[in-house]
Amino acid sequence: MLDRALQWLGCEPLQFLGDDRTRRDQRWIYAWLILFTASGYLHYIYSVATIVMGGVLFCCLPTSRRLILARRSNYITFLFAAMATAVSIVFGNLPGFGAACLFTFMFIIAFVAREFATRQLFEHIFTYTVLASWFSVIAAGGEKLFFLYIGEPNHRCSGVSSNPNFYGIMAVLALFLCVHRAFETKLHKWFYYLSALVNGVGLYLCGSASLWLVAFGLVFFYFCFTGQKKLAWIFGIAAIVAIVAAFSIPSLMPRLQEKPWEGSGRFDIYRKAISLLDRSPWVGTGFLSFRYWRFALGAEGFPVQTVTLCHNITLDCLLSHGIVGTVLIESIFGTYIYQLFQVKKGMKRHRIAPYGLPLVAATLIPITIYGMIDTTVLWTQSGMVILLLFATVGVDERAVRHAQSQPALVCDDTPTKPKPLVTNQSI
Repeated sequence: MLDRALQWLGCEPLQFLGDDRTRRDQRWIYAWLILFTASGYLHYIYSVATIVMGGVLFCCLPTSRRLILARRSNYITFLFAAMATAVSIVFGNLPGFGAACLFTFMFIIAFVAREFATRQLFEHIFTYTVLASWFSVIAAGGEKLFFLYIGEPNHRCSGVSSNPNFYGIMAVLALFLCVHRAFETKLHKWFYYLSALVNGVGLYLCGSASLWLVAFGLVFFYFCFTGQKKLAWIFGIAAIVAIVAAFSIPSLMPRLQEKPWEGSGRFDIYRKAISLLDRSPWVGTGFLSFRYWRFALGAEGFPVQTVTLCHNITLDCLLSHGIVGTVLIESIFGTYIYQLFQVKKGMKRHRIAPYGLPLVAATLIPITIYGMIDTTVLWTQSGMVILLLFATVGVDERAVRHAQSQPALVCDDTPTKPKPLVTNQSI
């Protein structure tokens, strides 16, 4: 019944190859990869538990274990994870130690997803994600009704997350995946359009104005990178009209009427984080260092008593991991960007239509920019979804490898028709 429902939503059946043991491992791996993204729209405790159990499972299964270090570039990630774990232990930063372990499991999952990447697998992952997002929107709607009942109409909803901004970034990612699935599938597109509208309501309930810009950026860049230039122009103009309307009509987005940065104390957080950089400049004190120093030095002097991160990715990396850790992080992402360009060159050479590259590029640009003013992208739930989006480049890598493995034809001087564009639909 579930398979029929997924086919109704435009998902092709998953294919399992190899001997019995390999197929069994593949079923476990595929099931957990689907579960990771879906659990992101439940309470974060379930998401953490799923990541830990899945990471341990992937280390135990022979089929996935051999893929964790399949790329030499993955060694840099584990070197960074080992450093962050050791530093956390030395400084007695127990939350940082837990975050380092969780970080390691998240990347193990992303590495395996990249190696196992197929179009059909990600169709299932993203469809389950869209379905799960309805649950979080329903939870946020119930929360809003409750606070309207007790007389607090301006309450910002957090749904099943611990913070409105954490819920907001999950709603943004779900909305983006709705748009992607609507353009990828040929069946029942209306369901994905409706789901995008529902997650738009969820994003409104979280009350974050900046996350709307992230949502606009994700969809706009997705249209650009998939060659939908006309839709990109139409959507860009509609987004500008929506922004003007939000500033012109105060009741649409009450938080926009606040003075910039008012209430969030971001500049105060930045200044405090900069003042702490010289305490351990080379290796930092591990993940969640801003929280660590708040408890180590006492809450007095810290601008916001409940903040655990610096609200800026660059500052957070420098404070948590120092110069050495930041260089390793830059090496990880620099290597990944280089690999993206190599895949793009291979696809252009073999005239293959991309699948993962537009998703990665559309995600990377707005998420990186948003990371300069907030660090909700580093949260367990949102981080896992973003890493799996980055893993979609594995679909294109598989298509390039398949094209390179085909025997080359002997060419002569006879004029031939242009080589047709190949899709990775069946690869």
